[in-house]
Amino acid sequence: MASKSFLHRGGSQMEENSDIEKESLISETCSDREVIVVKVKEKKSNKSSSLCIKALVLLILCVSVAAFTFRETLVLSMFGSKESSTGLEERQYKTPAELLDDFLYAKSDFDKLLHEDYGEYMYKIFNKTTIMSAFKGHDPKSMERLKLRMKIKILNAQLHQSTRTSYIWATGGHSAAAAHGNIFNQSYSSSLEQSASGPFRSLGIRFYGKNYAMGGTLSGPEVAMCMSSIFGNDIDALSWDYGMTDGRNDWLYSLWAQRAGSHPTFPSIFSLFSDRNYLHNEFVVKNGMSAFDIKIDELRDNIPDSNNRKANNSTEFPRGIKDYICDGHVESPPESGCGKNKWDTERYCEKVQFQTSWHNGWHDHLFIGRVLAVFLVQNLMDALIELKDGYNYTQSFNSTSWEDDIPSPAVSVDYLKYLRHIESQNKQSFVSSPFPKNSLGMFDQIPLQKFKIFQRNKAYCQTALLPAELRFDGIVTQSGHKGNYEFSGYSSGYDEGHEKSSLPNPNPNDNSTKPMLTFEKSFRLLPDSCEARLEIDFKDYFTIREADEWMTMVVPSKAHLNSFKVPVEKKPTTGLIMMCTRNFDWGRFPESYVFIENIQEVDIEINGVMVTEAISVSTENRCQVLKHGNSYLFPKLEALNNDFQYEIKFNVRKQKGILYLSSVIVL
Repeated sequence: MASKSFLHRGGSQMEENSDIEKESLISETCSDREVIVVKVKEKKSNKSSSLCIKALVLLILCVSVAAFTFRETLVLSMFGSKESSTGLEERQYKTPAELLDDFLYAKSDFDKLLHEDYGEYMYKIFNKTTIMSAFKGHDPKSMERLKLRMKIKILNAQLHQSTRTSYIWATGGHSAAAAHGNIFNQSYSSSLEQSASGPFRSLGIRFYGKNYAMGGTLSGPEVAMCMSSIFGNDIDALSWDYGMTDGRNDWLYSLWAQRAGSHPTFPSIFSLFSDRNYLHNEFVVKNGMSAFDIKIDELRDNIPDSNNRKANNSTEFPRGIKDYICDGHVESPPESGCGKNKWDTERYCEKVQFQTSWHNGWHDHLFIGRVLAVFLVQNLMDALIELKDGYNYTQSFNSTSWEDDIPSPAVSVDYLKYLRHIESQNKQSFVSSPFPKNSLGMFDQIPLQKFKIFQRNKAYCQTALLPAELRFDGIVTQSGHKGNYEFSGYSSGYDEGHEKSSLPNPNPNDNSTKPMLTFEKSFRLLPDSCEARLEIDFKDYFTIREADEWMTMVVPSKAHLNSFKVPVEKKPTTGLIMMCTRNFDWGRFPESYVFIENIQEVDIEINGVMVTEAISVSTENRCQVLKHGNSYLFPKLEALNNDFQYEIKFNVRKQKGILYLSSVIVL
């Protein structure tokens, strides 16, 4: 369990000293506007008169601010937003040097946190050279593009203070990444969010480490094709931790990387615990992306062995090191202190399931999260120093107004636009780059040109999976009821749908009835003795029963079309459709289960055209690409934002059959 000491770290407090004259800073607010800081000299002996002076000064300032606010409001109402001739609002922003001072103050607390966990060993484990060498970026441009995004965030936080600026890390992965066997806030995503938040917050940026990993799940094709619906439309870094489930199916990572490059916000991608993704990352970095292979094992080699205290001249190790590595093994063997102390859950729950040999314990999650945080915080500092020192990009442009007059690094609207333009060109380089070869995998039964649509076209995914931004935002149920973000990707209070045992009675006379979003209560229940959040990943689904007869779903819904707050590809969908049914762990499908490829068991009609064939494109036989006759493209209905909708009707024909629909993807 990560220490609570890092959750709230206030600034230092000045102690009163009656013998020493001291200088204090007064900062007050009037009418929600910050008043200029006033310096005054005070002595305890004349405290009352000093307070009167302070009050008088502040009163004058407040009256002045109120008058200015009224005048400014009048001007704005008459002439619109007030900007200088250079496009900057007439307000003072912190310089990069001032921002660096704020950052270094926050980083000192960050370093204290590392010292609490790892003691003097932190200097060997987390030094810049060691950390950077474990993140293989394939080309210096990969790191440069990561810092480019960070500079954009720094400037945006200064120049647009009325809107929230965030930096979002989203974790994709299987059960180990989801922290099964642990308390949810012991995950490495939680460790990352907890530790990196302070340094980012010092620059006006809210940091998120969202754990959207799902047990027993591959990286594709369902998750890869539902990337925006699951991880959100706005992400800056996306990690892949599916080595245990993807196995040797390298084509799945290739699809994942292509979908990440096609994501609206073009995130950096990070591959963990796999030696098989190197060439794929090298390919996408060459074509404009930022991608890293993380070698956690190399960093673990710097952790002292708990069974060799004498060799390390230590009688007691810090908590992050004690019982982490024993006889060269990570959190094992079982009979060692490392094995016996792998889990830290008994103080929260009497019994926690999934505590297996292949799931990481709390030491490993803590360490991985701290490693990721150190890497991001170091690059954030480097980005800030480059802004301060005037480092600029020398990227050439095909056509731009900056060819002859590139703006100098500064906290300015022009320079922010310049950086965004560079990032836009990087994405355009990716979009126009060649497609990877030999990456068809299970898609080898469909035409290559259609597969290219799956790799890079805009995709709308209606999914029941959890966790998923589309679920938390109330878009799946179209209720508009948003969940409340708690921590590390967990939201509470979202629409859960219907519990499996209390589904509405069939209504076969109403063909417009929607497939029912369904959850199983038995998977949601915490043990009676448990006082902490455990798993948040669940394989929910849309229920379509034989007795329901025809049911109708529209994809994308109007709520989904309106959900994109960031620019998306303007090219409309083509009518290519894939459907995935629910995965039952270890292949334990119930007798009622309807496989879509058994087209005689279910009728599917899309915009008035019947599906005649379903081609499996997943190793578990759950995801199918649909056809009608010789065509893969279905008719389209005009919708919002120059895009199309697809009215999809289902009729289960298998006796007592149930279509457990997990996701519907249209491209």
